[in-house]
Amino acid sequence: MLTMKKNLIIGITTAAILAASAGSALAAPAVSVNGQTLQLEQPPVIVESRTLVPMRAIFEALGCDVTWNADDQSVLARKELDYVSLAIGDNTLYSNDKTIQLDVPAQIVNGHVMVPLRSVSEALDAQAVWNADTQLISITAPTQGDYKYTTKHFTESKDRISVDMAYPQLIYRADADNTIFSSLNKQWEAAAHARAVAFQTEAKGLLADVTEENNRFWTTEERFAVTYNRDKHFSVLFENMINTGGAHPNTLRNSAIYDMTTGKSLTLSDILNGDQKQIEQIILDGFSARIKAEPDTFYPEAETYLQEAIANKTYGYYLSEEGLTFYFQKYEIAPYAAGFQEYTLPFSQTDAFKLAF
Repeated sequence: MLTMKKNLIIGITTAAILAASAGSALAAPAVSVNGQTLQLEQPPVIVESRTLVPMRAIFEALGCDVTWNADDQSVLARKELDYVSLAIGDNTLYSNDKTIQLDVPAQIVNGHVMVPLRSVSEALDAQAVWNADTQLISITAPTQGDYKYTTKHFTESKDRISVDMAYPQLIYRADADNTIFSSLNKQWEAAAHARAVAFQTEAKGLLADVTEENNRFWTTEERFAVTYNRDKHFSVLFENMINTGGAHPNTLRNSAIYDMTTGKSLTLSDILNGDQKQIEQIILDGFSARIKAEPDTFYPEAETYLQEAIANKTYGYYLSEEGLTFYFQKYEIAPYAAGFQEYTLPFSQTDAFKLAF
């Protein structure tokens, strides 16, 4: 499953901040995110020798959508396919499929949810540095890459059917072919709308026989991650979560890799050396090795399912920083709880690649 990297350099020491803030004459430390100093309604505070910062302000500055649930006193922050969740008073922060133990639980100070600074860094692949001379906490997160983009949504809720489809929109720039940018933006917008309409049409047909007293409500939510954004290639991975009131939602993936000089969506034969049979052998060998190494993760008949899935070409692929990643949908070769199964062909295997990355 796609997860946030945790190889962080956290250069801040809360002891230093505590010492600097101990004197009443000193103002609370300022906070900057990616070079922009934040105007905080609630400044950082020291609790049990740990620096707590306002979660919403910093997470939103890092590009997250933040939702507060008053019923269970919890916060959910989402950035593309990544999410962070925590509850007030709890010492555990959940980040995708990982858990992060907090030295101090999240708490409310003057109406603001405050969290330990370290958790912000660990959860969002950021670096935090304390400058004692300027009394500034500087938080830096990775930039988007060579092609800047924003996130747009198509949302609609009526007749017990709700859709929320997020999709990227490239930002025009002077040194690029904006005709290509415009074409891709239109493609992504149209695709998001088409998937929403398809879901609405199916849901209407199935909900027609369900009485309103049952209060059944169907929802679909699509999010994306830009998994590679460098030189002339742009790779995007979408995940569409459908909830029909069953035991758990069903999540489907789709993805594409684009040549940004032409706007073309690249096929595997564009990317890899060899014919279709040789390419499929690469996929088979990669997943077979995973099945042998982690048999408990997969179905007992996973090898058979794998061969059938490859023959039916149900695999998808996207670029990551490490290489070309192949995946299958949930249930295809492993149980739902095992998530999406992936295999990455590393860029270091240069003889396999037709293109240079």
